[in-house]
Parts: sequence; C-alpha cells; structure tokens
Amino acid sequence: MSSFIVVEVPATSANLGPGFDCLGMALDLWNRFEISVGGDMLEIACEGEGAQDIPKNQQNLLCKSMRLGLAGEKRLSGLRVRSMNNIPVYSGLGSSATAIVGGLLAASALRKKPLEKEELLDLAATIEGHPDNVAPAIFGGFVASAVADSGRVEAVTLPVPPEVRIVVAVPRLKLETRESRGLLPVSVSMESATYNLSRTALWVAAVARGELEMLRTATRDALHQDSRSKLVPGFRSVLQAAMEAGALGAALSGSGPSVVAFARESSTDTVRDAMRAGFSRAGVDTRVLVTRPAPTGARLILPDISDKP
Repeated sequence: MSSFIVVEVPATSANLGPGFDCLGMALDLWNRFEISVGGDMLEIACEGEGAQDIPKNQQNLLCKSMRLGLAGEKRLSGLRVRSMNNIPVYSGLGSSATAIVGGLLAASALRKKPLEKEELLDLAATIEGHPDNVAPAIFGGFVASAVADSGRVEAVTLPVPPEVRIVVAVPRLKLETRESRGLLPVSVSMESATYNLSRTALWVAAVARGELEMLRTATRDALHQDSRSKLVPGFRSVLQAAMEAGALGAALSGSGPSVVAFARESSTDTVRDAMRAGFSRAGVDTRVLVTRPAPTGARLILPDISDKP
C-alpha cells in the first residue's frame, strides 16, 4: 500500500537586519512537494527554481528530513517526490528550510502520533543549525526565536500589519550560506552588540504595535551585513536606494545575496525600480519580486495516508 502527501512551505527572510539568527518572517511565496511513499525506488523530479541544482539521490534534503522525522517509527523505503519550486535557491530566502520543514511535515503525517509543532521546530532547527528560517516556515508571520539552555527552541509569532509589502531584489549571484558565514567576525564590540540588541527589540515592538515607521531604525545592523556585503556588489547602494524611494526599512535577506525592503503598497513600484537600478549600477543583473507576509506557515494540503504504521 502507498501514501500520497502534498505539502506547501513558504519562503522566509531571516535576520531582518539586526536579528542575527533569531528573527524571521514568512513570505507569501511557496514551494510545493508532492510525495508518494511506497515500493522500493527513489525518484525525485524537480521543476522551477534551481531544479538542476537539487540532488536527486539520498542526499536530497527533503528525503533526509523525512528519514529523521520517521526515526524509530518507520523505515523509509520507496519514495517519489515531485518538487515545484517557486523560491529562488542560494538566494537567502529559505529554500533549504522549505525542504527541511516539508520533509518533516510529511513524516509527521505518516507517524502513529504526529509531531507537535514544537517537536517539528526542534528537529528542523537541528538540521538547519539555527531556527531563524525554519521557525517562520513552520508558524508563519513574524517570528522571534531562541535556543533555550535545555536545547529546545522557543519561538513567539506575531502577525505582521496587513499593509506591509516586501520587495525582494534577487541578484543573479550564487551565494551559499556556508561561504557567507565564513566572513563573519569571531568577536564583536560591546557597542555593536548593544546597537543590534536595541534594534532587534525595536523590531518586535514595532510589529506588535504596528509602528511601521520605526522600521527605518529597526532594520539597521552592525554585526553581519558589512562583512557579507563583500559578496554582494552594490549592496549598500541598493539599501540606500530603497530607503530614498520610500521603503520603511531594508536589509540583507538571511545570508544574502537577496535584499528585502519593507514598504506600504503605495510605494512598492518606486522601491522595486530603485532597488533594480541600484544593482544595475553595480553591474549586477537582478529580478525583483513583490510579495507580502504569509500569515500561516507550512501546510499539509493532501494527506492520503492508507498505511500508517
């Protein structure tokens, strides 16, 4: 007997400027995974963004995550996966987090006792290494997360004011998180730490109260963006262009190279054009997407489970 599962997982933008490894937001841009479990063959088909770059073997991140999610309950044998990718890969928009969360959510549907969201978050953060992308991918909205002394991940979700739009400039640069993290300083000054702590707190309060004008200050960073900008030509000019065009705030998305700007709907066209022009002046070909926050996270669309253990 076989099982057929459909999972959709949103893109995410992590850090949001100052919230290094602890702030993230889900975006209304989704990857979809159609998964058939049964038989003894592994077949993986990908279409859309990065289809040629995604492993089609046991190293596939969705498959690895499913195995971890099923550990102790069921051995994963035959598997057919059709991945429809709308999220650019190597872009700082959480494409790997969608595979991790999608695999774990599919595994949860196959278990006798499905995983609680908190369990799913712990497993996802273990695979990813930090929770800032996987937490909003699971919960949706704006998420602040931290790894407790016990090792468990604690996360709080806030709804984003509905008037917020996210303008995402995706330069045609391939940048892996590992390479970007390798540029980060081993230690930082107390002044830089305090600068980011105050702005991270302001981000949370601004979202909670709907004080969107505060994002002009709240999205600023002194810990990681300067180091990472060496791999993103034109980064500083794109930030400046977005703000001058009316953005509420702007930041590197995750480890980059994408840049996200937060704006009201009335200014999205101006901000979009300004960000594209900023990258163009640096000689970087760029596409720009306009989306909005996703209020909900990963969803199980079609769980047809005929052979639960």
